[in-house]
Amino acid sequence: MGYLRLIKSAFVFLNTLRFLVVNMGDGKDVVERIQLKKLRAELLWAWDNIPFYRSFWAKNGFNPYEDFQRLEDIHKVPYTDKETVRNHLSEMLPSNIKSESLSLVNTGGTTGMPMKFYIDNYVARAKEVAYQVFVDYNYFGYRLWLDRVVIMRGYKFPQSMTDNGVYWRRDIKENALLMSSFNIKRDTYRSYLDKIRQFKPRFVRAYPSAIVSLCKYMKEDGISPIKGLRGVICSSETIYEWQRTLVKDVLGVEIYSFYGHSEKSVVAYQTNSSNLHHFNPFYGYTEFINSSDKHCAEDGELGEVVVTSLDNRYFPFIRYRTGDMVKNATEASTCRLWGLVAREIVGRKQEYVFDKNGEASLFLWSDEVFWGIEGIEAYQYVQDEYGKLTLLVQSEKPLSAELRKEIYEKARIIFQGFDIEIEQTNHIALTKSGKFRYLVQNIR
Repeated sequence: MGYLRLIKSAFVFLNTLRFLVVNMGDGKDVVERIQLKKLRAELLWAWDNIPFYRSFWAKNGFNPYEDFQRLEDIHKVPYTDKETVRNHLSEMLPSNIKSESLSLVNTGGTTGMPMKFYIDNYVARAKEVAYQVFVDYNYFGYRLWLDRVVIMRGYKFPQSMTDNGVYWRRDIKENALLMSSFNIKRDTYRSYLDKIRQFKPRFVRAYPSAIVSLCKYMKEDGISPIKGLRGVICSSETIYEWQRTLVKDVLGVEIYSFYGHSEKSVVAYQTNSSNLHHFNPFYGYTEFINSSDKHCAEDGELGEVVVTSLDNRYFPFIRYRTGDMVKNATEASTCRLWGLVAREIVGRKQEYVFDKNGEASLFLWSDEVFWGIEGIEAYQYVQDEYGKLTLLVQSEKPLSAELRKEIYEKARIIFQGFDIEIEQTNHIALTKSGKFRYLVQNIR
């Protein structure tokens, strides 16, 4: 059984990679024709095989056999979201597939209630790796398995290792050095750096917060770049311009950003140092939906990322509201795949702040408060009360009265109508997965 799954996985990988190579650079008409074919097949499959979708769509007056003939008909398909999945998990499985043959994924992001869903590890992972190989090589110059890579994410190692100052392990199969994002501190960063130099990587894949922490200490101590490093690929967190500038200044290499989901229905990437994210049109069908429930048309327009799975016969996500917000870009994609382009990945829609009247507004992270201020290691907003935000500032040196006033005045401009309280701290904790949260929302 195991060998059959491996053969299936290898077939999916090779077939997906071949598909990308063959269709790379095709014209817009060809891409849209492929999208229509895949979308229609996905919708018809869901109608015929998944109890939830047939019932849900029928209640909302949608029948894919009758109502979906063109890409423009996508607006007729009702939305789903995380709450939908939480409430209808078992009904969203195809009637001819047993849950025992799939893997249950539990993802909660940084806020909100956890969500569970199913994937076929062999198929989903093979497809993901094929896209990773294609994108990494064609746009970043990174050769998976061939180039040595340091991966700085939420790895957890036994206390017996960390007590002895070991925060990493080799992964021979991936040609990688896996490093924990939890332990990068002033008194440990030189150990990290020494190990990286010893490993001699060509690339680093990291949470932005992890590589930024390392670079901050390097800059403060005037430490030279890592010899032989060709690039840094960031994912899983929003990367800000000041972070991008810092990493590039310290390491002297290009910074790339990769955007994706555990739901494996959307992928986007930056091909240069700009903020433009190119959404691959073959990985999933992507829409940017504005506050009027229309497709974004204006440059810089704020919209929510809505995705539909393509080629997912196990647990498809269809017109799934991700909760991620982007700023639309009207310029054509330069990656030759004719996908949507976002000027910026803004953040999570679920992350709201509440004013004194209980009205919610989208929390958009802004580093403008700390531009030009030296010695600030990290910051985090915490809301426990309506109309009030506590701004935690991590700094080893005490904040002067003048500096507190400067931070306060800048924060008050961004969060008008909120009472701002500044608290200095020596440490801001990471999430269980090793990520950094810019907002801790305790009002539900």
